[in-house]
Order: sequence, then C-alpha cells, then structure tokens
Amino acid sequence: MKTMNDLFILEGMKESIVLAGHRGLTRNVQFVNISDTPDIIKFLNKDHLLLTTGYAFKDDTQKLCELIRQMHALNCSGIVIKINRFLKTLPAEVKLLADDLAFPIIDLHTDHSLGEVSRHILNYLNDHEAEQLYYALHVQKEFSDMMIKGYSLNALVEQLGHFLLRPTLLLNHRGEKIAQSHDFRKESMKIIEQEIIEIIKKDLDAAREGNTYAIPSKENQSISTFPVQTKRQDNSMLVIIDSLTLPYPSSQMAIEQAGNVVSFTIIKEQAIEENSRLLKNNFFADLIEMRIQSDEEIISRGNFYGLQEDLNNICIICTVDPKGENYETLQLYEKRLVSFIIVFTISLKMKLSMHK
Repeated sequence: MKTMNDLFILEGMKESIVLAGHRGLTRNVQFVNISDTPDIIKFLNKDHLLLTTGYAFKDDTQKLCELIRQMHALNCSGIVIKINRFLKTLPAEVKLLADDLAFPIIDLHTDHSLGEVSRHILNYLNDHEAEQLYYALHVQKEFSDMMIKGYSLNALVEQLGHFLLRPTLLLNHRGEKIAQSHDFRKESMKIIEQEIIEIIKKDLDAAREGNTYAIPSKENQSISTFPVQTKRQDNSMLVIIDSLTLPYPSSQMAIEQAGNVVSFTIIKEQAIEENSRLLKNNFFADLIEMRIQSDEEIISRGNFYGLQEDLNNICIICTVDPKGENYETLQLYEKRLVSFIIVFTISLKMKLSMHK
C-alpha cells in the first residue's frame, strides 16, 4: 500500500511543503477526496486523503482542529491544503495539534489545482504501470540534478544502488571497473566482484547489449548488464545484482533513466578530457615549432600544466609495439603515455629556453 511519503514523486506534489505532522508521513493512502464543505468528515474513511482550499475553516480555527481530531480517529491519511488561498498561514494551534497526533498537513503550491493533483494521485494509486513511470521520472530528475551539480560517476552509481537497494557496478567497454556502489567495498564482495568481471569479459559483446548471468559462488543469484552509450563505438555497462527481483516500484525503466544520465556524464568527462589533451597538444606544437617567442609566455602557459622552470626533467619517447601480444591491453595506457611525453618534453624545452 502507498504512503504519504510516496506521493512526493508526483507532479504537483513535488513542490508541496509539509507544514506539520511530519511523523505521520508513513500513513497509508487508498483514496482521495476533494471538498471545501464543513461536514466533509461524513464522507471520509480510513486511509482517505483530503484535498481542500480551507475555505470552510478560514474564520474558525477550532473547526479545523476538530476535523483533524475526527480524521485522526478514523485513521485518515492527512490533509493537502492550499494555505495561501484563504488561511494564508497555518494557525499555531493547528500545527501543534497535527504534530502531537502525527497527522500530516501539506501545503499545495498555488500553481496546481486540486483536481489536477487528485487525478495524479488516483492514477498513481490505481495504476501500477503509471507508478513505475512516475518513479522512473523521479529517478531521472534526481540523477539529472546530480549531473548538473557536478557529481562524480561514483556518486551517481552509489545513488543508483541506493534507489534500487541492489549492489551496482559501472564497467567500461572492456569490462574494467569505473565506479561501484558501497556494497563492493565489503570484504565479502571482493570475490563476487572478480567473478562478475570475469564472466562479463568472457562474453563482452552480449554484455554490452544487455544480458543476464548466474553468479557461480551465489546460488539463485544473478547479475544483469544494461548498456550505457558513450562516444566510443562499444557501450559501457551498468551491472546490477538481482535486478530481476527489484523492490517495487523500481523497474528497468528507472535503471534506463539513470543509465542515460550516467551516459551523459561519461560523455561530458570524455569531452573535457579531449579538450584538455587538445590544449596540451597545441601548446606542445607551438613550443617545438617556436611559435612562442616570449620566455614569459612559455613559463606562464607551462605553469598552467603544473610545470616549473627550475626543475630538471628527462624526456622519454616510446610507443606501443603493434605486433606484441598485449597490444590491445596496452592501448589503454596510450593516452597517459602521450600526456607524459608532452609534459616531459615541454619541461625540457622550457629549461633549455631559459638557458639559451
């Protein structure tokens, strides 16, 4: 059964504010009733939620208190009220009573009508598919906000594991770990993590497209992979343990929404990395082709990359042997190698420039 807490993922309820009775947000909700009549209690029952403008009580605080006592006695869910419409503020006496009874009173934003909010809540209560959709949209919004605020990939994966109540991994297109939920920091999960990675590396093509595998050391447990698109030709992967038994209302739709945000974050980080590498390459090219004439400019631009003029450096130039057995694996370190070469070469060039 749904609770008052569950309603805050719905359109119209997202912007609402709990004014009193916070402890009662675990009350169940089965039905919604809209009314501004003073005798509404005759039409309410257990687990009913009342939506009102408060017009019937705008000049009578005691009547509102009495309604709250009666609704509490019936074990009703709470009241959603447009405070700014008639009451303007919630009377202190009402707030104290609601807090004492753990009876939720929620202020509905004036931009939303009671009928609109009632329709959203009733659809949510009666339609399981709609509930899963609302939850997926809620997950997508939460993750989008985290991405905009600059949260790391590890924070996103941790949050996804929290939403799903399932251990979660993020692997790149080669099956190598990028991020993990806190579950995999436990000693007991180390062996399982190794098993998961080994299983996926043996079947990368299928895992990149999304697949389900049994865990050898865990009877009746499985892992599922979900593709995460990036700028690379092959997908990265979200790996979730026991995704086939997700707690309701979590669903694969919610995972897909979170995966989209993870995808955007990876693409953004790749773009930043590529831009940084391009700037380094341009500086390197300007330096060795002597397009920078001023020593001061060399020092200034070199300092941006952490280079210091008074340090001695050795420039080492090397490459990956394309005929070697480990060529594919070593390609992973090629970008780092290029960066080191550029840094060492620039440092040496700066040093020589200062002593010419």
